[in-house]
Amino acid sequence: MAKNSIADYSATAASNTDIQSVDIDEGCAPSGINNAIRELMADLADMNAGTTVLTSPSASVLTLADGSSSAPAITNTGDTDTGLYFSADNEISTATAGEQRIILDSSGVLKPREASTYGGAGAVIQGAVVFACKMPYVSSVTDNTWVQISMSTPVYENKAIVDGTTTSNAITIKKAGKYMMVWNGTRGGGASYGNGTYQVRLYVEKNSVTFGGGTQLFGQGASENGTPAGNGLTQYASSARNAVVSGIDALSVSDVIRFWHLLDHSGAGWSDPGNVMLIYFDE
Repeated sequence: MAKNSIADYSATAASNTDIQSVDIDEGCAPSGINNAIRELMADLADMNAGTTVLTSPSASVLTLADGSSSAPAITNTGDTDTGLYFSADNEISTATAGEQRIILDSSGVLKPREASTYGGAGAVIQGAVVFACKMPYVSSVTDNTWVQISMSTPVYENKAIVDGTTTSNAITIKKAGKYMMVWNGTRGGGASYGNGTYQVRLYVEKNSVTFGGGTQLFGQGASENGTPAGNGLTQYASSARNAVVSGIDALSVSDVIRFWHLLDHSGAGWSDPGNVMLIYFDE
């Protein structure tokens, strides 16, 4: 068998009688040795360039430089800004197009790179919570009056997708796609708090600074918890504090969404509007 690449070489020395069909067997012409050395060097160069693939490479430990998002330690020919690298002690990251995307940290937590923490483009995970906020306590609410709720102190946000800090009392969309909201119901107090007619509502609207001036989002449809629909997401006292899952709405880059809250009871009261989460889906 002709030895046309390193993959053809034999571990038995006596079986290696040619290199690229150049005779190096006993009694070969002297010129064959010179030519064989040249062919061997060409075979090694092919292996170094990756032209010849080794059949069974192995090592007990493979030690690599840390690499970076723009030049990962493990990458492929022709796309050298995509791959794996070691972003910190006990941490591995993936990179695509020269950007850090996904991190496996020292605690074993797999997470997207968030622009708010790391800067840059960030990463998106389908069906992930991208914003979570504990809405602030409202000490005084007039009956049937909508109160705008601040969203500027989120518990969590992925700033590659949304930003709750740049626009007052609002969330700014940074990546177009479909969004769904989960609201956990609320606590409140008033003269009729606790009876079956007590309502709590959350109204979400885009691109308006005044109530009712924009486009309503995340409606529940024709009925809400078995009751006639009104503005926004609704729960009655008997079901308050349960989670309400909204419909799915498409949002565009730079859309601004704001939240209003209402207590429908007798007389003025107070409210703790609860918590809200946004979930992202691809376009």
